[in-house]
Amino acid sequence: MFNPKTSALEKYDFGFNWSPAAGAVLGLKHESANAKAVELGKFFVYVNHAANCHQTVGTQFAFDYKTKASNATLGLAHKFNNDTSGKVKVNDNGYVDTLLKHKLNDSVTASLAGGFSLRTLVSESKIKKIPLGLAFDLKL
Repeated sequence: MFNPKTSALEKYDFGFNWSPAAGAVLGLKHESANAKAVELGKFFVYVNHAANCHQTVGTQFAFDYKTKASNATLGLAHKFNNDTSGKVKVNDNGYVDTLLKHKLNDSVTASLAGGFSLRTLVSESKIKKIPLGLAFDLKL
C-alpha cells in the first residue's frame, strides 16, 4: 500500500503459488507492515492438498524475522454437503480453532466459530469458557 500523503510505502507483501500436482498447492509469502521503512517481516510457507472434492488438508509454517518467532498450523476443511462445510485448525501451541458454515438460503449464510486450548484441556482435564461467535453473511 502506498500512502500518497506521505509518499511512503506503508505495507507490502509478495508471494507465489506452485501446483506440482492436481489438487496440491505449495506457496511462499512475505508480508511487512512497517510504515517507516521497508524491511523484512513475516514469512509464510504453506502446503494445501485437496484430497478429494470434500476434504482439503493444509499446513502453514510462519517465521517473523523481527521477533525470530515461528509457528506451525495444521488444518482440515470438510464439505458435508452443498450447503454445509466445516474447518478445524490446530497450531503448535495446542490451540484449536473451529468453524461451521451453513447456507440457509440464497441470501443468508450462517457461521459458528469457536476455539479452545488443548494444553488447558490436558493439564486441567476440562475446557473453560469456549468462546463462540455467530455471524451471518448477507447477499443483497
